[in-house]
This record gives sequence, structure tokens and C-alpha cells, in this order.
Amino acid sequence: MTDYNRNLTTFRIPITAKRITTASWPNQFLEAYQYAKENKQNLIILGQGSNTLFVEDFDGEIIINQYKGITLTCNSSEYLLKVNSGVTIDELIAYCHRFKVYGLENLASIPSSVGTAAIGNIGAYGVEFEQFVDKVTLLNLENSSYEELTHDQLDFSYRNSILKSPKYRNNYFVVSVTLKIPRLYKPVLTYAPLNSLDPLSVTPQEILNLVVSTRKSKLPDYNEFGNGGSFFLNPVVSFEKYNDLKEKFDITGIILDNNLVKLSAAWLIENSGLKGTTFNRAQVSLKHSLVLGNMDEATGNDIANLASLVQKTVFEKFGITLTPEIRFIASSGEVDANLYLKTLL
Repeated sequence: MTDYNRNLTTFRIPITAKRITTASWPNQFLEAYQYAKENKQNLIILGQGSNTLFVEDFDGEIIINQYKGITLTCNSSEYLLKVNSGVTIDELIAYCHRFKVYGLENLASIPSSVGTAAIGNIGAYGVEFEQFVDKVTLLNLENSSYEELTHDQLDFSYRNSILKSPKYRNNYFVVSVTLKIPRLYKPVLTYAPLNSLDPLSVTPQEILNLVVSTRKSKLPDYNEFGNGGSFFLNPVVSFEKYNDLKEKFDITGIILDNNLVKLSAAWLIENSGLKGTTFNRAQVSLKHSLVLGNMDEATGNDIANLASLVQKTVFEKFGITLTPEIRFIASSGEVDANLYLKTLL
């Protein structure tokens, strides 16, 4: 291993790799891919590293996406933004506010690049990124060709898209994301604390300020307590399972279509008595139980072992298996997080 860096992911865990480089143009990603292929090395592309946990030293090259740039046009009903994949969500929102383009405020302070936001369909406070995605431009690293996928082809779902499938994950680079944002602004105030705002008078800046301050008060700063944000997805269960749980626990859920109910992973973890639980230097945050983080000098495997403990404890109490939202990276590349956790503890 030749390169070492603890700031590549928001877990702030030291990472070693054969090469760590930065790319600002699509051709640099092609060059890195070809170099890795010729040298029979593995390759991982990172954005902000907010949803990525390295559980082993990486036997290959890590390339950091710094491909920036935004182009804004509009028609009579919509703003059209072509956003290069290395732009961060906060950079995008700041750009939009500069030109009075509103609607993304609920996603503020999510430490994600736009490329990663499209791949994982980030969301917060009643808004999901896919609501604005018109198309994604991809670079096929194998044959150097550009391809486009429309919104329907991206097959978005909760924290997921077709871009997470092996076909696109291994051989494609997200070059840019084209967004459509309605010119007629309609604030989304579904979730607390935004539901306390007056929909008739609230301004986009007020929503932005409240989202930022709320996330700051509820979530630990990853510069002080390295973490990847929400570690587990909120589980979706059948209505029958939900009713069974309600008979035993003071639990609430969000009723979805198709006789399904979305539960709070944070509530399940906290009511399993896990808040503040540690494994070596990893801890379930005292500030928010859905956040698993690095107290100081934790390893990726410390975090993974803690996640395995959380997963098993929640299942034993509620009969629900929590699924990691975080990507797990081993020495040769991404691994199935659930299968990896089953090998621990």
C-alpha cells in the first residue's frame, strides 16, 4: 500500500490504497480505469464518501470525483439544470438560490455529491432526489462511449436506482445529472419541524435555514464524530406485521401503498436499548440512534461489528432485519453489506 488518507469518507477512518487520485474531467476517469485494468487493479470512485465504509485496506486505486460545473436554462414551466456529478448537494442548492430556483431546500446539509445522490436517491423531510431527475448521462468506461438513462429507465425506489446494479456500478461513471425543477414553487412541509411553518407565507430561505439548523441539532458533526449519516434503511413491513408489533409495543409507522408500512429504524434501535452502545472505538450515537460512528481511532471493522450487533439485537426483539444503507468496501471492491454482517460477531 502506498497511499493513506483518513478524510476520504465521512467516517474519518484511515484508508490505505495502492493509489489515491483526484479527477476533474471525464477523460481522467477513463485513464484511471484503463490504468487499473492494465495493472489488474481494482478501482473505486468516491464522491463525498458519506455513504461508504471501508472494512479492509483497499487493494487498488481510489479516484475522487471533482468533476464540477452547472448549466442552467429554462422554459415556460421549468428550470433545467445540467449538473456535473462532482458538485455537492449544498453547492447545488447555493447555486439555485443565487438564481432564485427553489425546491431542493429539504435536502440541505446531506453530505453527498450529485452523482451519488442520483445513484442512491437521497431524501429528507418528504423530498427525494428522483423527483427532480430528468436523465443521467453516463460514461461507459469499458468502451469510452456516452449513454443516457431517462427517469423511467433509472428505476428509482427508496434509496435505490438501477445505477446500483452490478452492470452500472462496476463499469460506468455518472458524468452529469439533468434536473427539472418547476418554476412554480410549492414547499414540502410534510415532516416535522417543517410542518410548523405557514405554507402560505414561508420562504425557501426559511425552509433552508430550518433544515440546516435541525440537522445540526439532531445529527452529530462527522468532523467530530466520524459517521455516514443514517446507517440503516427504514424497514418496510406488511400491515399484518405492523399490527402484531402494535399489540406489543408503542410503535408508529407510515402507511404506504400495497398494504405496507414504513417503520423508523431509529426508533427500533433506540427501543432495543442500543443508544450509546460501543464496540471498541465505534459507538451508536448518543445524539441520534440511527447514526453509527467513530468515537476516535475506530476501524471500519469496529463499525461493521457494531452494526452487526445492532442488526442482531433489533431482530431478536422485533423480528425485523435492518438493512444497511451504507456501502461496504472490502479489499477487492464493494461487498454485500448484509452478507458481510452475517460473518461477524
